[in-house]
Amino acid sequence: MQKEQFRLLLIDDRAENLFILEEIIDLHLPGCKVFSSTSAKEGLTIAAREMPDGILVDFQMPEMDGVELCKRVKSDPKLNSIPVIMITAHQTTPSIRIRGLEAGAVDFISRPVDGVELTMKLKGVLSTRKRETELIREKRELESSFALQTKRLERTEELYQTLFDSAGDAIVFHDEDGLILDVNQQARQLLRCASPVLFGVSLFDLLPDSSSECFMNNIKLLQKKDNIVFECPFEACDEKESFVSVRSNILNVSGARFVLSTFRDITQQKKSQQELLIAKQKAEESNRSKSEFLANMSHEIRTPLNGIMGMLQLMQTTTLNSEQKEYSQVGLNSCKRLTRLLSDILDLSKIEAGKMSIENRPFCFPDIMQSVNELFRESLDNKDIELTIKLDENLKQCLVGDSARLLQVLFNIVGNAVKFTEEGTIAVEIMPLPRNSPEIYRVLFCVSDTGIGIEDAKQQEVFKTFVQGEEAYKRNFQGAGLGLPIITRLVGLMGGTACISSEVGVGTDFYFCIPFQVPAESIKEVSTDSCPHDTCGRTYDVLLAEDDAVNQLAIRGILEKHGHRVATVGTGKDALEYLRNHSVDLVLMDIRMPEMDGTEAIVRIRDTEEFGAKATIPIIAITAHAMTGDKAGFIAAGADRYLSKPVDAAEMLKLVNQVMETKG
Repeated sequence: MQKEQFRLLLIDDRAENLFILEEIIDLHLPGCKVFSSTSAKEGLTIAAREMPDGILVDFQMPEMDGVELCKRVKSDPKLNSIPVIMITAHQTTPSIRIRGLEAGAVDFISRPVDGVELTMKLKGVLSTRKRETELIREKRELESSFALQTKRLERTEELYQTLFDSAGDAIVFHDEDGLILDVNQQARQLLRCASPVLFGVSLFDLLPDSSSECFMNNIKLLQKKDNIVFECPFEACDEKESFVSVRSNILNVSGARFVLSTFRDITQQKKSQQELLIAKQKAEESNRSKSEFLANMSHEIRTPLNGIMGMLQLMQTTTLNSEQKEYSQVGLNSCKRLTRLLSDILDLSKIEAGKMSIENRPFCFPDIMQSVNELFRESLDNKDIELTIKLDENLKQCLVGDSARLLQVLFNIVGNAVKFTEEGTIAVEIMPLPRNSPEIYRVLFCVSDTGIGIEDAKQQEVFKTFVQGEEAYKRNFQGAGLGLPIITRLVGLMGGTACISSEVGVGTDFYFCIPFQVPAESIKEVSTDSCPHDTCGRTYDVLLAEDDAVNQLAIRGILEKHGHRVATVGTGKDALEYLRNHSVDLVLMDIRMPEMDGTEAIVRIRDTEEFGAKATIPIIAITAHAMTGDKAGFIAAGADRYLSKPVDAAEMLKLVNQVMETKG
């Protein structure tokens, strides 16, 4: 298929003439697109529609001859560039040629039509037409492009000037000697210069004396740097103390070096910084007061709570009937609940203050699962609930993480499941996720229950402090709404994420993922005390330093019930005196006591010059303090272990055995 070269319109009132012309064109101009018409009016319509490259029209036709058609073509702005060639049976006399040329024709062809002549004339006319069209198009494109670029340039200049003048900072364009090339309106106001022309004026002469020397010294640094930022004092119009921040950048333009300096008033910023510093100091002071208050409240609540809990535990070691056992157990459970609530409040305070630390140590998941199972097994015996714990085989090895915080998270989640589930199942599943690093194990935890569930609209609310799933919970279920907020924040501190999925009447699925480290060396699991709730047949001489008489009675009673021999003192000073004159196997040291507190007493005991071999005696710190840093402080003072009030009898006995076995 030949490529189309030209588009030609033939107009002749005789069909046989059109046929001859078409044959000639097809023979000599192959590929030329031909449109034909036997009517001048129809020809004009075709021309307007097809926009041919040329028109070949008969000179003499009825209704409208070639001259009239040519006039109409040339008078039409859309068609006037199309060349028209006339065909006539007459000799091209001057009069005919003049009429045709006046009408706008470009050439004539006489009948009978010579194919070669027609071809040559058509090629010339059509080629010229094509070239003219291309030139016109190129001209229009150039004119359009030039107009567009001119408009863009004008807009760019306008935009530049607008931005330059509307910039919030004062801008000065100058050379390295400080001679001004251009400034914006803000710079004029800053420099207090009313002169309309600043070109060539020295910037150093316009700056206040307090700024000029500072600016001059810093500008010299641009000989070694391309940009600098500095602050300068600046004398304001009202003579109040003010400051500006200056940023100067080297600009290389056509091989020449210029400087663009921006001046920003930072007086308010300086003032705000000072106010923020004062506010920060006040906030820190307030936070210290809050921490001290919480520490004191913790002590004041835990001390009597320890007495209540201790006496109840002692009572359970006596002969009780079933009703008395039930009452004592209810009281003991209430004490534990109050202790957990107090711990939650303190933990939330530590997290919000950014003082909660994560202690990563080796641990084993089977131990974690055993702790969860042991804690909730008794409470589930009273409900028609089955607790299942599934641990993936790949997680039987030891990993490194904060096992205490992990247990706290699991205890809260499983505790919530127990609280809101009356029957059915609670399933705990732990599985590894695909590993992105050989040093990190990402572990997914899922706790599912068949409890009451949570409405969709409430599922995000329950993560907020002091918020529960429904108002009805406050009537039907215990709790202060602190569990889930603490859970999500603890998970976040351990580098993990948590989410919840729940359906009312069906149950709740709680998911959280935490990364754990793989220990550098394999760690052999060491079994803990095989008999944590008794003395394993071993008894010790124990010195108990405790100023509260009820707590003395409770702790002493628990120890003596398990065969230990206990001596009691009420102050740290008395504890030191007793140790000077007596030998004991272990010291239980309360921290807050009159005359000399427990921390000071521990430090004194560890002084080998005063106590000799007794300086290594095992010491367990017992305290109602539970704020951040307490444990580390007691251990740093010399305590071997730490026991928080209220004291759980089983935990205390287990800790005594562990400490004594370690000291061996």
